[in-house]
Amino acid sequence: MEKSTNIDINRQSWWAENGDLPVPMTNDYMFKAVCQEDNTALKSLICALLHKDADQVKKAVVGNPILLGQAIDEKEYILDAKVELNDNLLLDLELQVLNDHDWPERSLQYLCRIYDSLQHGEKYIDTKAAMHIGILSFKLHENSPLLESYLL
Repeated sequence: MEKSTNIDINRQSWWAENGDLPVPMTNDYMFKAVCQEDNTALKSLICALLHKDADQVKKAVVGNPILLGQAIDEKEYILDAKVELNDNLLLDLELQVLNDHDWPERSLQYLCRIYDSLQHGEKYIDTKAAMHIGILSFKLHENSPLLESYLL
C-alpha cells in the first residue's frame, strides 16, 4: 500500500469538509477567473507546467481579463488566459475539456493569435516569443499519456 502524502491528506480532508466544487476548474470562466485574480496560483501553474522554480517567474500578467460576475457557462472564441511572462514571453494557457477532434488546428490558431503581438509601427524584430500550452482532459493521440489523477 502506498504511503499518503501531506498533499493527499489535505485534499481528502478538504473534500470531506466541503464536497465537490460547485464550479470545477474545468469550467472556462472559473479557470480564467482564478488565473486573473490569484497571481500566486497563476505563477504556480506556470512553474509546474514549464518546470521552473518560483524565482524564475518574476511577473505573470493576464492580458485578457474577463469581467467577473458574468455568466459562467458562456463560451467565446477567445484565448483562455493570455499571460505575459517576465516581460519577454507571451504564453497562452488553454483548457479544453471536450474533444472536438480539431485540437491540432485550434492550438495552431491560438498560437498564431498570441504571437501576433506587434502594434502598428513596431518592428518585427521586437516580436516577443510566444508559447501555447493546452491542458486537455482527453488523449490527443492513441499513445499519448492522460494524467487522469491531475484532472479536476
